[in-house]
Amino acid sequence: MNTVTGAIYLPGAGNIEAARAAELRRRLAYVHAVSRLAPRPGLDAVRAVVAEVVARIGGKPPAPRTVVEWCRRFERLGREPGALLPSSRARTAPMAGAPAWMGRIVEEVAAEARRPEAPSMGAMLDLVARRMTAHAREHGLDLRLPSRATLHRAIGPHVAAAHAFRHPRRFRHVGAGTAAGWLPLGTIRIDVTRVRVASGEATVLAVARDGKTGRVAAAAVGPALDAAGFLRLACGLPGAPADAEVIRCGTAHVGDIAVDNAAEFLGRSFRDAAAALGVRVHFEARGVDRRMRFDCLHRDVAVHVAAAGIRDLAEFLRRWFDLEDARL
Repeated sequence: MNTVTGAIYLPGAGNIEAARAAELRRRLAYVHAVSRLAPRPGLDAVRAVVAEVVARIGGKPPAPRTVVEWCRRFERLGREPGALLPSSRARTAPMAGAPAWMGRIVEEVAAEARRPEAPSMGAMLDLVARRMTAHAREHGLDLRLPSRATLHRAIGPHVAAAHAFRHPRRFRHVGAGTAAGWLPLGTIRIDVTRVRVASGEATVLAVARDGKTGRVAAAAVGPALDAAGFLRLACGLPGAPADAEVIRCGTAHVGDIAVDNAAEFLGRSFRDAAAALGVRVHFEARGVDRRMRFDCLHRDVAVHVAAAGIRDLAEFLRRWFDLEDARL
């Protein structure tokens, strides 16, 4: 402790101003007191320890959960005192005002987070904190660790890009989990929508489009139409229900299809049909860019079904697709 300036020196952390040093000593007092308890103490035991420390050093008592979080951070980062330093909480851009070396570490971890096998968000945040602590110790720098919220905002989009299109492990055998930006050339996008015509009949509209050009490869409408049967139709094979109105049947071999996370595509029948046909299924989030053509189709169909039956709807779609192909 520097008695002139009130600064405190930490190994490898440089010179820390008096205000932050006082807050660090306060947090260390609580952490050391709680560390004498049994592993994973309850909140009542932590609350009693907090009362003892407050009686000894004074000041405003922290919440027991806050002290538990301090202890976890202290252990997670190798019992480094710098782990308990008050975090900077910038409310502007992520890492605003942070040193350049911190930005480089965040960029390195963000690049690792974009890999498909990247770990969870919590693991990536811990990795950033460990690397920053090690870098500051190695170069004798002042360690002012950004808050986890700031780090989350900095690397969160990169982790989300790698995880958003993943699916549970049970769908891996049909190729689920590929992000939309990585879809192979020639991928067919399939969309299934339930509509109700003016007569009260409920029907299913299924459309398969070329992922690049947007041209309709296959389309059908029918009350008993399911995703598995339409998949065979999109591959140019028979298999649609007898009461389905086939508007257009696919002819080319389909190797990859992209679907959203609708319930129609999560059933065993659809997965088994895809595996039997050798089709790789890529799940993508709802609302991704589909060149707005599905949205236009649904809007026009919604207007038309108010005054049409299922057969009239099929005829309307045939004309609609022919006109659209002429425009493409």
